[in-house]
Amino acid sequence: MKLSELIIAYLKSGLYSFSASANAVLHEELVEKRAYLTEEEYLRMMSVGALIPGPFHVNLVIATGYGIGGVKGALLAVGAFILPGFLVAVCTVIALHHIPEIGTMVKESGVATGMLAAVAGLILSVVIKLLHKQVHSLTETVAALMLCGTLLWQRVPFPLVILTTGASFLIVALMLRRR
Repeated sequence: MKLSELIIAYLKSGLYSFSASANAVLHEELVEKRAYLTEEEYLRMMSVGALIPGPFHVNLVIATGYGIGGVKGALLAVGAFILPGFLVAVCTVIALHHIPEIGTMVKESGVATGMLAAVAGLILSVVIKLLHKQVHSLTETVAALMLCGTLLWQRVPFPLVILTTGASFLIVALMLRRR
């Protein structure tokens, strides 16, 4: 593996991904196309990224970058992943600041509503893809649906859901092990 390939993979992920689709793009680049990580390694790093405080995708990028290239890999990965979004955000802020009519046009045209629908579709496609790959039994399906329902409809804080889900699976695993 060359460091330039690593940088290109994370630049591409940072440039092409929005919200939850970052996970799908990273998985495709690092596991499926380049085989830098196995499926199990990637899933373990996803779990670590979700448990560490801070933005999930940045945590995931740091974890995968470290897994691939150590500290140097983590630094290069996070820099390459953040750079495209940073540049787009700076350009957008400058444009909106200097040309206020753009902001008015965006509000009145419904572009924001269309973008929200597109992002919701991307998130849903990633969730379905992950469920299809990782959920193999009826128990896992019910648990995943209950977790999503709890997060979305009951508005339970995410850390509490993670702790409760982890404790539930630990209890079930211990009960199954005793049999």
